[in-house]
Amino acid sequence: MKRFEIPSPDPKRPRSFSERLQDKRLKNRTIKELHEAVQKSREKEEEANKQLREASYALEASTSASRPVLENQEKKIEELGNLAAKDPLTGLSNRRDFNERLKEFKKRWEPKSSAFEGKRSEDPARFTNHIDKRKPQDFVVIMIDLDKFKTINDTLGHDAGDKVLQELGKFLIHGKVLRDNDFPARYGGEEFIVLCPETNLLRGGVVAEKIRAGIEALNTIYNGKVIKITASLGVSSAATTLDISAIVSKADTALYQAKADDGNLVRKAIPTRHDPIPELLPIGRL
Repeated sequence: MKRFEIPSPDPKRPRSFSERLQDKRLKNRTIKELHEAVQKSREKEEEANKQLREASYALEASTSASRPVLENQEKKIEELGNLAAKDPLTGLSNRRDFNERLKEFKKRWEPKSSAFEGKRSEDPARFTNHIDKRKPQDFVVIMIDLDKFKTINDTLGHDAGDKVLQELGKFLIHGKVLRDNDFPARYGGEEFIVLCPETNLLRGGVVAEKIRAGIEALNTIYNGKVIKITASLGVSSAATTLDISAIVSKADTALYQAKADDGNLVRKAIPTRHDPIPELLPIGRL
């Protein structure tokens, strides 16, 4: 029995009007659906952008409202930090701040004393004839103590003594004796201290002498009277001891030697045979 088959349309046969109309309607419907899909996608994108803008505006408004509060808190924290580091009477750094700065120098100071085999040469010049970039630079601590300061407090009153300390603080800050990277501080009472980076003992003595002369030349006016003062100073450098923690105590010892010698003097801590001097970078100061 022969199977019945529907003949395939002849591609060469011209399409009828109804067929062309159906194809056109199908194409138009497809284009319309695509257009609607694109439109919906754009609307969703615009809605998402709108929500994002609104969230951004809300965040900006919240940040703007809280910014003054945060800035005020940061300012207060900074002010408290400055107060904790400053001596309120003289405007200098206080003892705590000085000790923090000294710690930084201690970390960088790594003397290699083994090269000296436990003994120092009788010729100090040999310790300055070596240039090695791996070696540390020397630094100096200058201790300052006003001579007979108690007499001022006892005879003129503590307000007069405070005025003297304030004038000394101004001198150490603005007196043009110290460099910008030198670090003066009030150590306590009538004691002051200065940290001088990249300075050796010899040149530290020169700086200390300038400080002494400047203090002697100060004229503090109080209740119409001129108050004159002098000071004793002790100088030590990192090179005067293998124990860097002793640099302040060595300067203090030198200071009291200056006081024992009638005051208004500078005395330097001199290394002994038991304190070999480490090799250092050359000093460029003065």
